[in-house]
Amino acid sequence: MKAFVLGGTGETGREVVRALASQSRVSSITLLQRRIVPLEESWVPAEKIQQKLIDFESLEEADFAGHDAGVCCLG
Repeated sequence: MKAFVLGGTGETGREVVRALASQSRVSSITLLQRRIVPLEESWVPAEKIQQKLIDFESLEEADFAGHDAGVCCLG
């Protein structure tokens, strides 16, 4: 399963990403965000994580394409 997370670098988002990453059936997690951030290996396994820059002012369906599930943690 491929999942995306909006707000994945915030406090709640990090916990959601950790939970997703711990699931063996989740093969990849895409963090949809405004800027690329360094990921600490202790926070989440980097091999499962992709970061994609998006413009929150003009979201398009294509930004979410190819994912089986999504979580919004924007606050």
